[in-house]
Amino acid sequence: MKIEYIKKILQSCNINFLLGAGCSIEAIPGLGTIEQNLQDESKNEEAQKQLNEILRKCMSGDTSDQDFITSSGIYNKFFTLLYQVLTERESNTVSKQINIFTTNYDLFLENVCDQKQYLYNDGFYNGLAPRFDTSHFRKRYYQSSFHYNNIFELPSFNIYKLHGSASWKRETDSIYRRLPQVENSEIDCLDSIILPLPNKIETSVLNDTYYDLLRLLANTLDIENSVLFIVGHSLRDEHIAKIIRRALSTNLTLKVILVDYEHVLGEWEGPQLQILNSGDENMSFDNFIDKLSELFYKEKESC
Repeated sequence: MKIEYIKKILQSCNINFLLGAGCSIEAIPGLGTIEQNLQDESKNEEAQKQLNEILRKCMSGDTSDQDFITSSGIYNKFFTLLYQVLTERESNTVSKQINIFTTNYDLFLENVCDQKQYLYNDGFYNGLAPRFDTSHFRKRYYQSSFHYNNIFELPSFNIYKLHGSASWKRETDSIYRRLPQVENSEIDCLDSIILPLPNKIETSVLNDTYYDLLRLLANTLDIENSVLFIVGHSLRDEHIAKIIRRALSTNLTLKVILVDYEHVLGEWEGPQLQILNSGDENMSFDNFIDKLSELFYKEKESC
């Protein structure tokens, strides 16, 4: 599949991304055997300690860590490109909002949007004790012109943390945003994230939220003229994989593009599913952004 085709899709489709651990691998280590060890009574306590340490690393945002700087720079390029795509859209029939679903626990997405002052929804409303509610993902942002009172949509992003986040803190029946500087040492993985296990819906303390987020993913993929880019994701989560597979069979206008894929696709192969690679090698998240940026910026310079 040629990268030039992606540019046409970005300009005309409802855009969705599914980002996996491969997008943050420079700074955040994978779980490895931790998820299996959590199910082993003899290894459970040590596995929780290891996972809590990973979550603290996700929360720290250590600007002295070169790996964090590298990953932050990649996400910065990612949002810069997407923002340009949205601002240059001329059609009123296509939304100026991009949905980003991720199974990562880190805060690169939120931090970069904050730094660049981009509008985004992460499920929390503003307030002294921000509480999570999926209804906040229905927000879009509009602005009226000063002289003619014309109303136009502003570019924005929805950030869906499908497996929870290092910044989440469960209290009774609600999820609140954790304060990075104050509560970093108090992180407990069982109150922050949804572990990628087959029985996660039945066992997770965040099961209701997980189910709601999966429903939002399914509803989003049912929208006509949509595209889903899967980047740095292994598709090992059977619940997410099932939703994407069902959407491909029921929404014939849906396009799914795999970037930096890792596994044989088997029954996933079909006309709606495309693989984007670089020669004989898988295309990394960073390389994917650079290739697309090259196309957009080159055209802009030639105008």
